[in-house]
Formats: sequence, structure tokens, C-alpha cells
Amino acid sequence: AELAKQWGFSYSKISIRSARTRWGSCNSHKNLMFSLFIMTLPYEHIDHIILHELCHTVHMNHSAEFYALLNTCCNGNLARLRKEHKKHEMTVFPKFSMDNE
Repeated sequence: AELAKQWGFSYSKISIRSARTRWGSCNSHKNLMFSLFIMTLPYEHIDHIILHELCHTVHMNHSAEFYALLNTCCNGNLARLRKEHKKHEMTVFPKFSMDNE
């Protein structure tokens, strides 16, 4: 909510799930979803992912306009953040089990 307000974005709702293949997503209804594993990242990268999904509320694609907006929101640091973020690529996290084995 804080980043959305700071940059003038609006969204419908946010959900947290145990997604293992992507850090976040945004659908056409402006619903944002984030993987609970996002909390394993440095704060700057968490903000980058949140801003990435917020930018999808304006551009539902990865066009030049989308990346220009995201770069503005990242204070011109998008190239550096993307390069650093690759060090934190999502790996397959073990599935949680409540079974007593």
C-alpha cells in the first residue's frame, strides 16, 4: 500500500501464496499476488518486485513503456536491480508437509 500510494498506483487486492515458480503476478482485475518466499529476499528486491507488479496495473505487458515506468519507480536503478536480482532467482523450495512421517 505504501509503494502504491507513493507512486500513484491503485490495485484491487493483494494475496500471498506459496508460489514456487514466480515472485509475483498481477491480473487484469488489478489483483496482485506475491509468493510468501519473497520474504527471503533483501528489502530492495522486495520493493522492486512489488513495483514491478504495480506497474502491471498500468501496462499489462513487458513493453518499453512498462520498463520505462518501472525504471522511474526504481529511481533509475532498474538495470542494476535486475542484474542483482538474478543472484536471487527463485529455486525450487521444498514442499511443506503436515504429514507425520
